[in-house]
Amino acid sequence: MALAYKTLIGDNRKGYAPHEKLYFSPGESLSTTVDKMFDIIDKTIKDLETNRGPIEEFVIGKTFARKRKKQSFDPTNFKTWKLDGGVNGRWNSKYKYEGFDGLIVLCAFTRESLPRKDSEEDEDDEEAEETEPGPLFNHQDYSLAVEQQLIHRFAYEKMDPRLGNCSLSTGNVEKKGAKAYVIYMAFKLDREE
Repeated sequence: MALAYKTLIGDNRKGYAPHEKLYFSPGESLSTTVDKMFDIIDKTIKDLETNRGPIEEFVIGKTFARKRKKQSFDPTNFKTWKLDGGVNGRWNSKYKYEGFDGLIVLCAFTRESLPRKDSEEDEDDEEAEETEPGPLFNHQDYSLAVEQQLIHRFAYEKMDPRLGNCSLSTGNVEKKGAKAYVIYMAFKLDREE
C-alpha cells in the first residue's frame, strides 16, 4: 500500500509513495522534460536530507502502470493507477529487500506525454506534414530516453557518487503495452550518522 509523500519524506517509515506533485506536461520537448525532472529529483534529495538525514544511495528507474478497471487513467492521480507488478512490484521484490528506505514515483508517461512539434515550426517545414514518427516514438521508449538522460546527468555532469545505478542497461521491455510508463527514484539513508 502506498504511503503519502509527506509521510515518506518526513517520517521514519519505509515504503513507496507518489511525489506530492506528479510531473505531467504533455507535448513538452525531451530536453525540457529532463531538465524539469532533474530539478525535481535534486529537490527531493534535499528535502529527504533535511527531514530524514543524509542519503547514502539513490537509484533512478522505470516501470509501468496500468489503468484500474472501470476508471479513466490520470497521470497526475496515483489512485487511478493499477500498480500490480509495476511500482509495488519494484518496491516489494527489489528495493525493500536491498535495504532501501523508500521509492518515490515522479511521473507517468502516457501517449499524450510525447513531445509535439511546434505548430509554428510545422508551417515553415513543408516536409513535416509528410513525415510520420519512427518506431521509437512511443511512451515506453520515451520513458526509457528520459530515464537514461537523468542517469547520465547525475553520473557524468553532476558526478554524484550516491547514484547507485550500476550500468546503463535499459532493462526489460513491457510486452503487453501498459497505459503508462513510470519514472521513480529509490533511496537509501546513510545509517552511519
